[in-house]
Amino acid sequence: MKVNNINRIKVNILSFFNYMTKTIFYFFIVILSTALFLYLFYFFDMFKNLKNHTYKPPLFNTYIIITNSMVPNINVDDAVLIKRVNKDKIKVGDIITFVSNDPRYSGLVITHRVVDIYTNNHGKTIFKTKGDSNKMYDLSITSYSDIYGKVLFRFPKIGTIKYLLSQSSLWIIVIIFSSLVITSYDIYRFIMFLIGKIRNKNHNSDDKLEII
Repeated sequence: MKVNNINRIKVNILSFFNYMTKTIFYFFIVILSTALFLYLFYFFDMFKNLKNHTYKPPLFNTYIIITNSMVPNINVDDAVLIKRVNKDKIKVGDIITFVSNDPRYSGLVITHRVVDIYTNNHGKTIFKTKGDSNKMYDLSITSYSDIYGKVLFRFPKIGTIKYLLSQSSLWIIVIIFSSLVITSYDIYRFIMFLIGKIRNKNHNSDDKLEII
């Protein structure tokens, strides 16, 4: 009974590791497939804009948040998926991603909330923005041409995953570990198969001896 219990525990452990390995593998497949789809969509949209001789931001894009200005709604290392939208689709309360023209942060890509929309003396629509955790409004004067898109979704801690995936040592460890687990499980199953055949053969031999 003890031997059977030990074998059962071994099988459960190996089955668990095999399940986890497959889960991780399929997770990476889904991530890579999604990234490939977005890249294809990005290049198709870019090609279409170039063909029409117009410049527009990508229809969809993703950004990693590196500051805490939008805490608690968007945290550091979260990723945001944005979509290019028409000017009239942006309302007060929406979160947008735009390029800052603030002299202190000129050229930086910012993701903040729209707190006001007005028309200046030149008839241009201006979007006033502010970080949810900031005490003051942004000093930058954001026009529609500065806006890359409106935030659709937030993906928690994708920045951390992106950093880990960029480490070649992690990939080597994952590949080696996964290979060892799968190989060990297959070897174990093969050995158990051979043991079963040997036992069946011995059992059949004993039956023949009894008949004789």
